[in-house]
Amino acid sequence: MILINAQTASDYCHAIANHYIQGEKKAAKSVLAEAIQKYPNDSKLKNLADKVNKLPDEDNKKNQQDQNQQDQKKQDQKQDDKNNQDQKKSQQPKNQMSKENAQQILDALQQDEKNTQDKAKKQQVRGTKKAEKDW
Repeated sequence: MILINAQTASDYCHAIANHYIQGEKKAAKSVLAEAIQKYPNDSKLKNLADKVNKLPDEDNKKNQQDQNQQDQKKQDQKQDDKNNQDQKKSQQPKNQMSKENAQQILDALQQDEKNTQDKAKKQQVRGTKKAEKDW
C-alpha cells in the first residue's frame, strides 16, 4: 500500500515506520522507494533506508527457512541411511566369514587330506615289502 497523502519526508518516515511495526515489510519498502524518489537527499530517509533494506523480505525469509528445513531433512536422511547400514553390519553374526575365507579353509583341508592319504599309501607300500635276507 503506497501512501499518497504524504507531503513531507517526515510523513513518509512515519508511514514507513507504521508499516514496519505492523509487520508489512514489503509495504514499508515500497513506500520507502517512493519517498527516496521524492526526497533523495533527506538524511532521515537514508538512515531509515539503511535499516529497512537490511531486513530480509518475508518471501526471502520464508524461502530461506524452507531451504534450511530441506537441508536439515537431507542431513537427517543421510544420517538415518548411515545408521541403517551400521545396524545391518552389526546384525550379521561376528563369526560369519566371507566366501574367500571359506574357500581358503576348504582348500587347506583338502590339501591336508591329500597329504594324509599320501602318507598312508607310503606306509602301506613299505609294509608290503618283505625284506629279503641276504645270507
